[in-house]
Amino acid sequence: MTKKGAQKAAEKPPPESEPSNPDGDGLTGIFETDFPLLCVQEEIHAVDVVVLSPKGASVDEAEPKITENVDFFRPKVLVELEDESVRGSVATIHIRGWKVDEKVLNVLTLALPLCSTLTTIKFWNVGLDKRLLEKFAHLINQFNIKNVSLSGNPIPGGDFSFLFDHENSPLQNLSLRGNCINDVGAQYLGECLPANQSLLVLDLSHNRISSVGAKHIVAGLRINRTLLSLSLANNKIDDEGVGPLAEVLARFALSHHEIVARRMYHAEKKQAAEVVEKKPTSGSQIAGKDKGKEKSTPPTKKREAPPKKEEKAKKDEKELTSGRGKKSISSADQKKGRTKGKKHSDHGEEGAKPSLLEHCNPLVEPVEEVGGKKYILGNRALTNLNLSYNYVDECGLAAFLATIKFQSTLRLPLGSGLMRLSLDHNCFPDDCPEFLALTKLMATKDPFYTDDDSTIQEEQ
Repeated sequence: MTKKGAQKAAEKPPPESEPSNPDGDGLTGIFETDFPLLCVQEEIHAVDVVVLSPKGASVDEAEPKITENVDFFRPKVLVELEDESVRGSVATIHIRGWKVDEKVLNVLTLALPLCSTLTTIKFWNVGLDKRLLEKFAHLINQFNIKNVSLSGNPIPGGDFSFLFDHENSPLQNLSLRGNCINDVGAQYLGECLPANQSLLVLDLSHNRISSVGAKHIVAGLRINRTLLSLSLANNKIDDEGVGPLAEVLARFALSHHEIVARRMYHAEKKQAAEVVEKKPTSGSQIAGKDKGKEKSTPPTKKREAPPKKEEKAKKDEKELTSGRGKKSISSADQKKGRTKGKKHSDHGEEGAKPSLLEHCNPLVEPVEEVGGKKYILGNRALTNLNLSYNYVDECGLAAFLATIKFQSTLRLPLGSGLMRLSLDHNCFPDDCPEFLALTKLMATKDPFYTDDDSTIQEEQ
């Protein structure tokens, strides 16, 4: 090889390698590679990472022979990629059927910072306890995880509230199916709903919530205006819990505590507006300072006549104010000045508009006084409610029928209420008149409903 060839070979950049971790701890930035490596460092042996296709099927579609392949029983972390062509673009992590302890959570804490595309974690039957759940909640907040499924992880006391017990929680979808949550656990969850502004979907199906626990959930829905979908299927809820739930979706009377909170809110808002009005502008402050200076300063000798340049500048100013020299200001410049003023006023109007939080707060809504009680419109944000496999009877059906009729009369920007209501497999016959009327009315609330659909149903 010649000297020039050797020099070119030396200048040639090395081939692109897999992304490396800047901390220099041997991590590549690819979850499928880093997770087993960190498991070995934490002395967690025999954990594999299996990449799934977008449909959820394993890459190796051949069914393993259990009698011959012992690896089938080894703990696995199932991973779904956001883009199959990009390694490390992890979107979802599944762990199913094996014990997740503190060491595994430590490994996840070390591996997840390099997974910028991760949005979903699903733990099914992994043996979490309260201490591990608190650590997992910290992991969710730290890495901004939006979708979490913790099905099959019963915890003594059933307190899952610290998963979303603050306003800045990133959680949007939470599934707590089959966790043996009782009325006490439902109370914890209901107390977190008013302050939460991010949770959109909550699945509490296959638990042990009775009508008492349902009332605690209802108490949270009185204030919460962000939850869109709620599943209470396969619980122990009867008409005693369905009645308040139907009422909170129509209109309800404010309690004494809510009336006091409403008055305090309006008083604080009025006080803040008065402070803004009393606050002097910068121009008035300067004028006030100048006046003070004039009063305090003693009379001085007359100043000498200004030079000719200053006289000329004053003359030009007089011409402008008197009307001469108006041609020097073009109409386009005048329009610009007007539009600038408009923009400024528009910004002021936008500042006066209530924020989104005020729109979502029912204490701001108008009150209707009936029989000495103050009523406000109920929750119209909830669009999907599942009460299948409970103990709802004809009385509960009548309550929901009245609610849906009331919601159908509303035409408001904050939502028109339920669009889907599931009441299958409850304590009423399928040919119950209330159920048939409710089914027909709910069909009209379908976003894709047309008049042709009603004629087809009548013919059938």
